[in-house]
Amino acid sequence: MNDGVRLDLNPKNGTTEKYGIKRSENEEGLKEYKSYKYSKHDSGSFILSSLSYDRKPLQGILSYALPVTSITTYFNKDRKKLLLIQIALPGGNNWYYTNPDTKENPENLILTKFIPQNNVTLEISDLKNILQTIKTNNGFNILELYRSHSKTAQKLVKKNYIIFDLTQKPNPGGKTTYSSEVTNEQVAVSESKRINGTYPEVKHDPGYSQFRVLGIRLPDKSYMKVDGFPDGLVEKFHVYYGRSDQNYGDPLLVDLKLVASSVYDISYFPSRYYITKNTPEGKWDIRKIFSEIKEKHAFPIILQNIVSYKKLDVDKLENTDGLREKLGDIRGGLTIDLTKTEGAVGIIQYYSSDGVSIPYKKESSTNTYVYHSTRHAYGIPGFTVKNIKTGSGNDITEDKLPPSSTLLGGFYANYSGSGYERLLFLELICFHYPTATEFPVFFYYYSKDENYQWQGYILTTTMNNSTADVESVIEHIKENYGKINLERLGDKLTGKLTKYTPDTLEVEKDESKGKYTGLSTEAIAGISIAGVSGTGIAGITIWKWPSIVSFLITRL
Repeated sequence: MNDGVRLDLNPKNGTTEKYGIKRSENEEGLKEYKSYKYSKHDSGSFILSSLSYDRKPLQGILSYALPVTSITTYFNKDRKKLLLIQIALPGGNNWYYTNPDTKENPENLILTKFIPQNNVTLEISDLKNILQTIKTNNGFNILELYRSHSKTAQKLVKKNYIIFDLTQKPNPGGKTTYSSEVTNEQVAVSESKRINGTYPEVKHDPGYSQFRVLGIRLPDKSYMKVDGFPDGLVEKFHVYYGRSDQNYGDPLLVDLKLVASSVYDISYFPSRYYITKNTPEGKWDIRKIFSEIKEKHAFPIILQNIVSYKKLDVDKLENTDGLREKLGDIRGGLTIDLTKTEGAVGIIQYYSSDGVSIPYKKESSTNTYVYHSTRHAYGIPGFTVKNIKTGSGNDITEDKLPPSSTLLGGFYANYSGSGYERLLFLELICFHYPTATEFPVFFYYYSKDENYQWQGYILTTTMNNSTADVESVIEHIKENYGKINLERLGDKLTGKLTKYTPDTLEVEKDESKGKYTGLSTEAIAGISIAGVSGTGIAGITIWKWPSIVSFLITRL
């Protein structure tokens, strides 16, 4: 393995020992729960590149390969419910991920991330309190933890962690404020405007330019049930109501605008989470989108759809201005289509693929890279890819791509000649761990082999050597007419370029049933992590450590 360790956390048929990492039962002080610790034999650190559960990737835990010393999972006694994941980092820091809904399969959830105040390690008593709260409430609830064990809860939260209260309504005659539960931070409530003069938009402002959503209290005083709130930082929290709801008693949609970024004159579309009411399910739906949606025209259609169908039914929306595709949830990965990029050079355009509107931009050649390129998913600050349609009947499918949890920052289709007719190679540029320069960074390249089949390659290098190695690989591909010859290229690289193929498929034993159950996810695919400094490519800080730290790699 040269691209990091991939672990399947299913206790019954997941990873037990691989790549020098061994799983051991760790029940000390927690006899009423089952726990498993994954660590090296020598207790040293290793690169963790992917976490999955029952062969399906866990959402939102790893955005880039991460140096860790151990991973510990906690389950109920019969090992059927994942309760908590603890990731220990070099230097003594710990990240904790709590399960918001133990009735759901873990792969369908956004686990709630906490980095304790001052990076302290939680005591055994704290872990007991958290696990008991999850067990009692069928999922983690910060309020229940606070009510029963306030000291433990206060270790998990920071001042800008907010629980929003929709029982608090705008006051036409003056200012309405309330205190967020747990942190006691003041939140101001005001009606921002009315969409088309009829649909109320209410703003909740905690006074921070960046904050995190811990929970939402609904008008009936219950707390919103949703498959996890995003752990990213938010800059705006708006609530939308139906046209006849003048008393703000029936919210339909919550709009969370994530913190935007614009560096080196490169602007990124503001990603958003839409949380929409789902009356039949009894809980709310959540989707991540990146498209600019015009409130004046689109929101009346969206809100009326929620009223009519008791939930947001995208398939039944009027598809004015491609609204259905703009509402496509990007959390499940994009299908990149190389055949839909006709049009002018230098302007942002869109194509529809697998229910999502994908922006792209054709770019002319530069002095450093003498070819023409099309950048797909242009302006999206972090995305995953599940399929690449090439138009030749030889698509690049999921088993040849990075795992679906791999967060990309750039996708380039590169062409030779004076136009965009002959596709030469593909380049995937991704997030990386920014502060550990001694750890490897990775790039993916795809070119056709002698049988005209797409073959993937991984470039393993370091931050210091990445610029020179990337340029050497690209120059080699140009000189070899789109092919890669590993023997001829070897001496030109400080790092190493190898073929990217799935691991040998492994069969692992289900201890509870005494039989073998098939493939484990860590046996399939890899991780795409890249970091570049120097001419032509720049590293861009998106969020500040330790909340989320990611350097987005992109061409200048």
